[in-house]
Amino acid sequence: MTDIEVPIATSVSEPGVVMSMPVEIDVATAPEIRTQGLTALESFDLGPLFLDMAPVKFIDAAGLGALVDLDPFSRGCHREIVLLNVSPHVRRVLAKGGLAGAFRETNRLP
Repeated sequence: MTDIEVPIATSVSEPGVVMSMPVEIDVATAPEIRTQGLTALESFDLGPLFLDMAPVKFIDAAGLGALVDLDPFSRGCHREIVLLNVSPHVRRVLAKGGLAGAFRETNRLP
């Protein structure tokens, strides 16, 4: 298996941490999203973890699984995962995957 570069950027903002998602959230990128999300939740004690979904054009079951895997860990850290800039297409995939309303959504940082 080859290592895959996943363009995920994490930045500290007020209040929280913003993690920019890649164009595709799938079986190839899900492990890195999970790893970087856990690192962001552990490393920064600054409020919510905002997952910026604006770049996302494709998300599959593995991608949904990565998001779901972060949720219990965030609760254990007393942090919230917030989906930022969710497109209608991604919102439909979340709904089809049974995740409608599972995460708070917003179009701008507080």
